[in-house]
Amino acid sequence: MQNATALIEETDKLTLQTLNTEDPSIRWSKTQTNPLPDPTERFIMLTSLNNDGSHFQPAQITGLFAKLKYALRLVMLVEIKSQNNGGDAEQDLSVCRALGDWIHEHRTHSTFNRLCSLQHLASGFAYGDQKLPNIWWMDRVNWSKMLYKGDELSLANIQSMFANLEKRTTALWEQDILLGLQLRAEYTAIKEDLSNQQVGYSFLSDTRNPFLACRDTLVTPVLRNPELKKRFIYVANGSVQWRKTALAVWLANYTELNQNLMDDNLGDDYIGAEQTGHTVDTERMKNAVSPEALAGLPEDLFPLFLQASSEWQKVMKIVPGSLSLTYLEAGCGHFQALVEQKKISMKKVSNTGLQAAEINTEEIAAKVVNQITPQLLQHIDTMSNTIVERILAKLSSNLVSATPLPNYSAGSTITSLSALVPTPLSPSPPSSPVMLPSPPLPSAAQYPQICHHPNLYPSVSHPQ
Repeated sequence: MQNATALIEETDKLTLQTLNTEDPSIRWSKTQTNPLPDPTERFIMLTSLNNDGSHFQPAQITGLFAKLKYALRLVMLVEIKSQNNGGDAEQDLSVCRALGDWIHEHRTHSTFNRLCSLQHLASGFAYGDQKLPNIWWMDRVNWSKMLYKGDELSLANIQSMFANLEKRTTALWEQDILLGLQLRAEYTAIKEDLSNQQVGYSFLSDTRNPFLACRDTLVTPVLRNPELKKRFIYVANGSVQWRKTALAVWLANYTELNQNLMDDNLGDDYIGAEQTGHTVDTERMKNAVSPEALAGLPEDLFPLFLQASSEWQKVMKIVPGSLSLTYLEAGCGHFQALVEQKKISMKKVSNTGLQAAEINTEEIAAKVVNQITPQLLQHIDTMSNTIVERILAKLSSNLVSATPLPNYSAGSTITSLSALVPTPLSPSPPSSPVMLPSPPLPSAAQYPQICHHPNLYPSVSHPQ
């Protein structure tokens, strides 16, 4: 394993040197003693090894290909700029065209082209690989507990995680930042001039804000408190000195507090934009300039926009916004009390499994049958009449279009037409027979040739 690690480090150095100094015209030719001459491919092969000697899964290696492709293009950009000392754009374009085959796919058999081919191959394997499930639901009624890669994860665990995070943040603020002191800064009326384009201006520097007078609100009580004063300062050689260790601890706690309160994924699409199905740029261009937003109302007062987030907070038993409560009153420990006081509405928060379990499916099925039975019987009557009429019309048209029969004398008569009338194909009668109107019998005047046919009706008398 040590030899493998040393080989990887050596290959990394060689790859970096190659990226920085490689001549685009160099072709790495395979030989019998060196079947893998390209140092970039060596780097990929060794980097994709696990500690047990196995290789990464295809989905784990595609990111490395993308980074190496970016690095090769960056090297080519440096090469292009190094050949143009005058800053002429036309010269940059000519150099780029000369080196374009080495930073584009399907141009030549270069390292970049092989990287693209390997990336396509790995992506194909990753998309076509049938993966075993890593989530197994243990609760298929309420869907509140599952196994994720063998570890149990439940809704109660997530709820307790948010509650513990809130407790930790509150403890940091009250004990480690404010040092147990009951302090307050006035922030209810914040003034900010959005049209002020002066460099460095913000509401934190606007002199109209009253909280700017609270800058000494923390340090003054600390210096007046004997215990806290001894904790943070000392006297040496007749001068007051700060205890750097105590200040470092305070700053570390302050950093942790900011970490708990702030989102560190500001470069990605945050949840507010994803819930509405658009990007952050669209969020800022469209939603952030609404009349309500320009009026200064907080986001928590937009129930339509924040409905999904508010419902998720209720599921997690977190007190949602827009209740105008202090942070002490809005803790997770007060959630149930606020629900009982009707300050938090739980009407829209329902568990799918519990809601389905409370439904009487047999009662619903009986109501549906009772509603559709009369309409169904009416449609059956109409369909039966239509079918009989179509059968009679079809039989009549077939008989009329049969082979022409000899024309007998007009004095011929028919003694019976019972053989001409077809019997309707009737299904077995239902419990309540449906009364259908009898179709009219065809007359001799309608079918003269049929009525005078001697073979069909032997009872007909013919003149001699």
